[in-house]
Amino acid sequence: MKRDRDDFSELMVAFESSDEQRVNELLCQLYARLEMYLIVVHKCSRDIAPDMVQEAMHRVIKKMQSQSIKDARSLLAYCMTSCKNEYFTYIKKEKARNIRQVDIEIEDLPSTSNPIYS
Repeated sequence: MKRDRDDFSELMVAFESSDEQRVNELLCQLYARLEMYLIVVHKCSRDIAPDMVQEAMHRVIKKMQSQSIKDARSLLAYCMTSCKNEYFTYIKKEKARNIRQVDIEIEDLPSTSNPIYS
């Protein structure tokens, strides 16, 4: 029987049966799909997409270990949502960091009461 390319339920089965080789093989496929998803759909940089996927999948794997994920057929959708949320959190933090950086730079500007050149 041919496997649906969106069905990663086999990953859950391999994980539960401790088939390390199959888990690694499926995770490689899943990571590649998730990176492309972030790059194509959310315009994520190719430089940071692997990091976003790694962080999100770290949480997903913990949930798999605790058997919190009930529907194995929706694993891909769950992983995509986790990656998207990780990327949006990253963007939010970067914007906040950039705003703080601008505020610091503005504070460093000379004021009219204390000019650089007198």
